[in-house]
Amino acid sequence: MQASCGLAKILLDFSAKGLTNASAEGSLIVGANHFRKTMMTDEVFQQRFWETVDRSGGEEACWPWKGWRVPFGYGQVWTGKRTEAAHRVAYKFFHALNPGECVLHRCDNPSCCNPAHLYAGDRQQNMRDMRWRGRGVGRPLRPMDVLNIHNEHRQEAATEVELAQKYGVSRWYMRKVLNGEAWPDLYGEAQYTEFQP
Repeated sequence: MQASCGLAKILLDFSAKGLTNASAEGSLIVGANHFRKTMMTDEVFQQRFWETVDRSGGEEACWPWKGWRVPFGYGQVWTGKRTEAAHRVAYKFFHALNPGECVLHRCDNPSCCNPAHLYAGDRQQNMRDMRWRGRGVGRPLRPMDVLNIHNEHRQEAATEVELAQKYGVSRWYMRKVLNGEAWPDLYGEAQYTEFQP
């Protein structure tokens, strides 16, 4: 795929901005096909990085990582010193990151490396984003599900067992949702809000 004029200019301006993940020695390696000892310049690293990203959908579309991914779908890049998330590297080509900052997806596609779909945030924002998208350990429900559960329990007298079966969670977890132990931040809102999907 040929990059559009705007994208081509952005990709050519990488090194001029100095916003890369390159080490001082320039030793960077990308993707599962490049796990070998080699010395690369920033330009070679960037070229290989973008060759491992599918940009065929255009500038507005998600750009999925074609290389190695962890089971959750996040692309991984070997930097010569350590493995780093591909979307984080893509973001750092265009923006500086402060220590401790996370790179989050607007598109909810873990393999996406399109810088237009990425933004920086702190750990708390990352956890909140993960929870609202229904991901994460111990939170198999989305916030909208929790509000619906409380609504169904209150208005339709749905039982704990019925709700657990409907939403695919254990009876134990459903009890925690209904008494506010799970999702305490939504418990008060669910008690006083009539939610209509």
